[in-house]
Amino acid sequence: MIIADKLIFLELQKTGGTHIAELLKKIIPCQEIGKHNRLPKDLPVAGKLVTGSVRNPWDWYVSLWTYGCGGGGGLYRNLTQPWCLLRHGLPGNPVMGFTRSLRDLYRPRRHWRRLYADGREATLFREWLKLLLDYARRHDLREGYGESAICGLAGFMTYRYLYLFSREAAPLYSPVALNSREALRAFDAENNILHAVIRNERLQDDLVAALQQAGYQLDENDHRILATSQRTNPSRRIRQLDYYYDSDTIALVAAKEAFLIEKYGYRFSDCVPQS
Repeated sequence: MIIADKLIFLELQKTGGTHIAELLKKIIPCQEIGKHNRLPKDLPVAGKLVTGSVRNPWDWYVSLWTYGCGGGGGLYRNLTQPWCLLRHGLPGNPVMGFTRSLRDLYRPRRHWRRLYADGREATLFREWLKLLLDYARRHDLREGYGESAICGLAGFMTYRYLYLFSREAAPLYSPVALNSREALRAFDAENNILHAVIRNERLQDDLVAALQQAGYQLDENDHRILATSQRTNPSRRIRQLDYYYDSDTIALVAAKEAFLIEKYGYRFSDCVPQS
């Protein structure tokens, strides 16, 4: 999270957040507190523009997977790390801790590790994506996704988006409150805290617009920094998404991330160079 006098930036994983944060630190006086954390309830936000970052979901899943193929990311660790009894907080909440520990005992971590073996192998990505979005494996992902009310309705990206950018996270775990896609849209409309969004696909333009909306005046040097800075923390991958996806996996992401695709007007074809 980046906090400045006129702006707060919340970072959704694998949406260019590291690069945005580095640019903000070069352009405006600000401080970084944590990384992918939610907005604290006691943090004063009056007079500040709250912004966050998003990305085309088809592109997001490839980036998430290839980053894990390099050994990076919390999801990779959650899926592949060895089983540990004490990891699930047994002393604090014995019932929940025991339940999570038992589930984790049967997590197919060797299989997950095999699916991260080579970030250039499309068949591994497709198998990984299908397993990741399989309802039966929802608890493997951790982060509360498997306990959420939306894990049968929406994919992991939508869950992370709503968890990070919603005023209240508790309704995400209430099966009565969020039992349909219509309810999901209504929840977001009421609870989304963002005043501006920076899309990974047009990062520089959206960042400039957000800074200007917040009340910052950018000079020639600021624009030069934005134009010449190289992306940080990139995933190693073959860039063409049609290499990784087939018709089944394109449809799978379309179904699971329908909320974000509809909200931001994303299409798979936007990520594929036109011949």
